[in-house]
Amino acid sequence: MNFGLPLEDVTQYHLVDVSSDASAWCFRHNGIIRRVLSPNSPSFTSDSDLGWSGGGYFDGEIAELLIYTRALSTAERESVVRYFNDKYQFLETPPVPQSIQSFPVSTNQVSLWWGSGTWSGQSQLKTRVERKVSGGAFSEVAVVTGTSFIDQGLSANTTYVYRLRASADGVVDSAYSAECPVTTAVAGPGIPFGSLRIWLKADTGVVRLGDNRVPQWFDQSGNGNHAWHDLIATSPGAPLVDPTGWSGRPVIDFPGDRAFNLPSLSDLGQAEAFIVVKADSATSAPHGWGIWTMGGTPSGYPWIDGGILDYFGSSCAHALTVPVDVMVAYHLYSVSSSTSQWKAWINEMELIPTQNPCPGPFSAAPKLGSGNNPFRGDIVEFMLFSSTLSATEENNEHQTVSRYFRARYGLW
Repeated sequence: MNFGLPLEDVTQYHLVDVSSDASAWCFRHNGIIRRVLSPNSPSFTSDSDLGWSGGGYFDGEIAELLIYTRALSTAERESVVRYFNDKYQFLETPPVPQSIQSFPVSTNQVSLWWGSGTWSGQSQLKTRVERKVSGGAFSEVAVVTGTSFIDQGLSANTTYVYRLRASADGVVDSAYSAECPVTTAVAGPGIPFGSLRIWLKADTGVVRLGDNRVPQWFDQSGNGNHAWHDLIATSPGAPLVDPTGWSGRPVIDFPGDRAFNLPSLSDLGQAEAFIVVKADSATSAPHGWGIWTMGGTPSGYPWIDGGILDYFGSSCAHALTVPVDVMVAYHLYSVSSSTSQWKAWINEMELIPTQNPCPGPFSAAPKLGSGNNPFRGDIVEFMLFSSTLSATEENNEHQTVSRYFRARYGLW
């Protein structure tokens, strides 16, 4: 299996961890996931060697080897990493999370995001999130691998206080951050996570190689609908991650010759998508770029005339006129498709399509970062819901999701 160039310096002592069972095959360097295959068909040899791969001998040093007869749980794996780190001291103390910001998404959801500081350590940087009700005691509510988190199951019109600490692979922790208070909303719906099909964030779940290529981008919806790009000799390579591409925020860069594959969407009869995106140019003459293929025909984004030509869940083209220069700034594009309507928005401004709804099949081989031609630009976050969202005055889920993106990225 081709992993590409490693992010770690393999000439220094480091920890390699590989697990295999029916649920997944996972390879880690110093706790950082480098590749996951799921589902998996485990198979082990009856004639094992150490220091020989069948193609040549290992040229290096091995200090210690542990083999278990099953894949370990997260807690068990962290215990093993802690044992190795106590003995070999290969993990550094990470910096304290900085600039914590919060936004009350709804009566029961809070969005948090922060800066991770400069991290040169060659291990998985995690963040421990602790919460308390104002006046109460802190307790840990999540351990995340990115720089953002949406807390759920909260009470309406209640003040909560959060604090964070960074953790090198869940083993070596930083000091605590400053505290961040936030009061939940009095009324209004939350983000409907129950219908969230795919959720990709540039700050979370990005498998990064040493040359910044991204062969896998892990779905954060919990459904396992990961984005991937096969590393093969005939391919120009996977999309790239720029860790500080947008004012210190990470972005996924598409240079115009590569894209991600996504699992089939052919079972969908309706859907709604939100994407934070920026094109490299306001027009794409003479060929037309596209951010995705999710309908009867690939999209154009931007199209050769500077507008949008989208087939999202549709058998016909929807030509959309967009404001001047909006494509070359980071913006939110959202689109909704069902048998009764097709709508699109940029930064919550509704765009008027040139066609009535003409529902068609969602793609069985969808792509992100390629439409009529491969996309040139950056994608920061993508949400795909398996149904259209409510937009009534009493229960405006579409507006809730849009406001989350606006607050998270300071849009419009």
